[in-house]
Amino acid sequence: MENASKALLMAASVLVGILILSLIAYLYTIFGDYSSLIQARLESKKINEFNVQFTQYESYKDDNGNWQNTCKASDIVSLANLAKQNNQNYDFGTDSLAEKEKEGTFYITIDTSAINGERNFETLSTDAYIKFMKSEIGTMQDGTYQVKDYSCSILIDQYTKRVKKVIFKPV
Repeated sequence: MENASKALLMAASVLVGILILSLIAYLYTIFGDYSSLIQARLESKKINEFNVQFTQYESYKDDNGNWQNTCKASDIVSLANLAKQNNQNYDFGTDSLAEKEKEGTFYITIDTSAINGERNFETLSTDAYIKFMKSEIGTMQDGTYQVKDYSCSILIDQYTKRVKKVIFKPV
């Protein structure tokens, strides 16, 4: 009888041990999933903060068909500088641009081909930006300059979820 009670105590202690180990494994997976969820949210927030630097310039048509949130030449140059800085941070030079425009890269293209024929405006020099701004300043009417407006559309890369192309067109 004494051996039977000891056997039952040993079996109970083994079951309690297995229960504790199972609880530890369960808590480990729960905390691991929570940690990866937090990491994914932080990465998503970082991408959104990056994208908003560009998407705040995005134009749209209102109910009357008029363009809203249009851009000026200085906005185009500002975004080109931002794109150039991004491309330099990721060590993209100006060689083989077609290679960099593949899906899944962090390269950002500024397309002004509808304005001045330049598909890679972000690769131009500061002198070229100044020349562009002077040429796009507009005309003088009633003693003030009538500055040209441009629509801006943004393309987001489906893999990286980051801005990959900014396209400007005359309004």
